[in-house]
Amino acid sequence: MAQRRMAHIERERCLISIQIERERERVGAAAQRWPAGVERRRQRPAGVFVNFFF
Repeated sequence: MAQRRMAHIERERCLISIQIERERERVGAAAQRWPAGVERRRQRPAGVFVNFFF
């Protein structure tokens, strides 16, 4: 029973890490699309957003 529970936890952790990887790629692509002016203006909210996710 305990082993089955551990396997379930491992699978959940793996799925969460995959979701984080996808989110990181999506955020990175969005950051590349932003012009430099927008990036400078939104620097503080973007920093909070990045810290919240990673």
